[in-house]
Amino acid sequence: DHFARDFAAKSSRLKPVGVLPLRHPQLAVEELRRATKEHGFVGFELLTAGLSIGLGNPVYDDLWAEAERLGVAMCVHGSRSFSWEVGGDRLQTFSEVHCYAFPAAMLLHFTSIFFNGIPARFPRLKLAFLEIGATWLPYYLDRMDEHYEKRSAETPNLTMKPSDMFRQSTVCVSLESGESLLPQALEQLGDEHFMWASDVPHWDSEFPENLEQLWERPDLSEQTKRRLLYENAKRLYGL
Repeated sequence: DHFARDFAAKSSRLKPVGVLPLRHPQLAVEELRRATKEHGFVGFELLTAGLSIGLGNPVYDDLWAEAERLGVAMCVHGSRSFSWEVGGDRLQTFSEVHCYAFPAAMLLHFTSIFFNGIPARFPRLKLAFLEIGATWLPYYLDRMDEHYEKRSAETPNLTMKPSDMFRQSTVCVSLESGESLLPQALEQLGDEHFMWASDVPHWDSEFPENLEQLWERPDLSEQTKRRLLYENAKRLYGL
């Protein structure tokens, strides 16, 4: 159909995405600017591993400001690398580490970014959290809301509940096609915040079956599926 043909045509004109040197925030700003202006990059991967501070720390404010000014996507990406930073060295198998370290490291930086009010302070920033699914969000935002309500004095840059900030933001989160509570998460937070990712070429990628599975889900409307599969990613990357 028209959607499939348009998807294939747009996918054939790929745009580059780079990885930034986050241990050196000012160099990261310079590389962000260079790659965007000289090479047309539309997004950048921010690794959750190997950092001594959270990504909401003020030392990264210039990076967020420059990304907002340039209109490029900043994509925080889960990883099992440096898993000992989040306790992964206490586990025994690859499966244990892979299952645990991705969300653990991501939640660390999600907490830092949201409690420091980054989406509200940089309202035009294109920000995404990728690679750990999406249905953790209702639970974790509820937990963050509780801490904000009881200890807001510790978060002076946060002027509203984290869940409200999420809803009002343009933040995107990648999803897994088989997540059983996906409809509830979309209903609670809005389907404009979620997008499908193929996960190619990772060892655990289920493409193209995961694409077909999402499109065939009976518990999602066709309009929502189009947003998840195409429109939200198109907006995030400015395609």
